[in-house]
Amino acid sequence: FQLQLKQNERFIEDAQARVTNAERLCARLQRAALTAQRESDAAVIRAEAAEAELDRLQQKRHPLGATFDDVDLLRQRQGVLEAERASLSAELRQHREDAEELAAKSVAARRRELQLRSKLEAARQRCTTEKREIEQRHTKEREAFVHEMQAELQAVAAATENEVAMLTAQQEEEVRSLRRAEAAAAQRHSAGASRSEAAAAESAARLQETQSLRRLCEHSSGEVSRLSAELRAMQAAGFDLQDLEDSTDSEVERETDFFRARCESIERRCARALRAASRKEFDKVPPDLSFTESLDPVSPREISEPESREGSLAPAESRKSRSTEAFDLGTDSHLHDPAVQSPRQEAKALLAEQNETFAFVLEASNDSVEDSSVQLRRAMRQRPRTPRRTAPLAASGLERVL
Repeated sequence: FQLQLKQNERFIEDAQARVTNAERLCARLQRAALTAQRESDAAVIRAEAAEAELDRLQQKRHPLGATFDDVDLLRQRQGVLEAERASLSAELRQHREDAEELAAKSVAARRRELQLRSKLEAARQRCTTEKREIEQRHTKEREAFVHEMQAELQAVAAATENEVAMLTAQQEEEVRSLRRAEAAAAQRHSAGASRSEAAAAESAARLQETQSLRRLCEHSSGEVSRLSAELRAMQAAGFDLQDLEDSTDSEVERETDFFRARCESIERRCARALRAASRKEFDKVPPDLSFTESLDPVSPREISEPESREGSLAPAESRKSRSTEAFDLGTDSHLHDPAVQSPRQEAKALLAEQNETFAFVLEASNDSVEDSSVQLRRAMRQRPRTPRRTAPLAASGLERVL
């Protein structure tokens, strides 16, 4: 539309320029026609004056009786005047033809001017009409576009509000989940701190227990040495120790089998823990087996007073049975416990387990030594001191245990 409007304006300017040029040409032709008309009028006036002068001269010739010279002069002057009249008539005809041609050209120019003016007015009206129609169409299109954009903006605003609400709900849910996770992490941290404190306390207790077991081991070693010396002395004295040897050897073999089975189980757990640590599968590392929780601890009073248990063999047997049950329960709970430990905790657990095993072995050996001591003392009280036959030393089982 802008291009067409510019073309129409350029056409109007060209038409106006052509009309202006035509008007200038018409004005110039009119001025030339007026000049020719004036010249023709002057020529007519001069011709009429020459005719009047010729008539005057002819009238003057007859009354005055002019001579032949005057007649010749008058004829010459008459010929000149006729020639001038003929030339003036020709010029007048030429000027009239030029005036008629100029008038025709002026009429044609005026006609073309009127045609151009009518075309220009028609083009102007057409441009105005087209401009009005285009403005109306643009107004309708703009209104439709505005309505469409408003509808789209409303839809986008509604979708944005819904999305903002959804994102706000998701963010609130994430914040709540993060807060719950933070609270759970804080609880786990506090539980880990409490477990660390409990582990530290347990390590201190294990250290004290290890020291007490070390003292017990030293005391048991002295007791075994003493009992071995007594057995050798009794063998040298000729006592019959066959029954005592049989009972002691069978008991020692049972305890040895029990200790061997437990050592094999511990070795299997250690190998499994090492394999899990090498694969970094800390969720499969076995947890700590608290053997000492179900065992009866050995107090320094029991270490310093071993002779107070001479008359009771049943407590040692019940303690061994409880230890065996605790070992079996600990092993079963280890096979099904899904607890997760770090390598450092695993090392601590293995060290604590070795300490517990060592304590258990020492306690069992102490029980065996005490039971053997009790049986020897009972045999010494019940049997006479008359030697019947020499028996081999029955302390080999105890030495194997130690």
